[in-house]
Amino acid sequence: MTRQLLAWMPPACAFLFPLHPRATTPLLIAWGVLLLAAWWMHRPTERPSRPAGWWGGPALYGLLALGLLWSSSTAEGLFALEVKAALVVLPLLYRATERLVQVPMARVSGGLMAGLLTSAALALGDAVWDTALSGSWAQWRYAELAGALHPTYLAWYWAFGLFLWLTKSPLRLGLWFALLASAMIGLLASKAGWIAGGAILSWALVKQRRVVPAVASLLILVATGWWAGAGRAVELAEGLRTESSAPAATDSAAPSPSGSTSGRLQAWSAAWSILQVHPFGVGTGSSQPALDAIYAARGDEYAMHHHMNAHNAYLEAAVAWGWLGLAALLGWWITAAAAAWRFRSFETLAFVAIAAWMACTESVFELQSGVVWLAFGLYAWGPRPPQASAVSGVFDAASARV
Repeated sequence: MTRQLLAWMPPACAFLFPLHPRATTPLLIAWGVLLLAAWWMHRPTERPSRPAGWWGGPALYGLLALGLLWSSSTAEGLFALEVKAALVVLPLLYRATERLVQVPMARVSGGLMAGLLTSAALALGDAVWDTALSGSWAQWRYAELAGALHPTYLAWYWAFGLFLWLTKSPLRLGLWFALLASAMIGLLASKAGWIAGGAILSWALVKQRRVVPAVASLLILVATGWWAGAGRAVELAEGLRTESSAPAATDSAAPSPSGSTSGRLQAWSAAWSILQVHPFGVGTGSSQPALDAIYAARGDEYAMHHHMNAHNAYLEAAVAWGWLGLAALLGWWITAAAAAWRFRSFETLAFVAIAAWMACTESVFELQSGVVWLAFGLYAWGPRPPQASAVSGVFDAASARV
């Protein structure tokens, strides 16, 4: 019984990601307790291979700890260690679980898809109820639709779920799942999510020749995206234009460009400036004070008012730990992607590609919904040699039945 429950912990974790940013926390605690009980009662027999790049999370966490040595904000640094502990905890939990039971990849993918469907049912049901009571359609888009989750992160989960459906769906889902996923990505009005969803559907059209689902889903994505977020697309273009033509910081009479796009460009510029002055970074926990100081000096009002982090995972790592941090992050993801290409593990390639793209516009290790997702996903869907994988046959068999 203990081992049977343990085998369902990874799928349950995948199920919870789309529901709430902190929903996985109590499950991880229960997973750890159950794992201790299972190890006490049963002798581990399995020794499955670890996915390539398994070392990435622990290595990044080691940099977090090392960065405390030159940090000027020790309290914030210690808090960062606490928040990002999943980088070490999740690989350990997953590895120890695989020593006792098989964890079919299809079951984990199915857990994510079930979580996405549940989150859509809750969000759309709430939107219908709100519209019936108030006559407003505001609940159908962006942050209102995403609820407790950041819209970009929820769109990220949907994009990966869409890829899983287009390749090897572990569930008996018809075309309607692709249409629903595309509609959700469009309604969430995340500019990064739109691009990720569009890229996945274009890949399905060009490479997989899945013409009907790809074209129908692209039309749904464009239609819902335009309805829910046309203003955000205009804001993107306007932000790029105004920031590129922004006056020099010395012109105090001129207003600073505002908007999320302009704010991101301001944050990127400030982060790059810090890296040039601090090639080893400013230390764990000191990134935000360093960025705020640059915003104040330059008069970047939007970024300063919102205390924006670097809004780019690569630059965020560089600000904290310099070129070494940037190399560690890139090394982790490149190692996983290279092994995925070698083993023909397209789930891993998609996971890394979407993560690498989202990391360009978000500091994905600064929120639980990003750091836990990355630690979990790069182990659960990580690339393993086909002959050493105890679950690849199960996944392929499930796919063949769809």
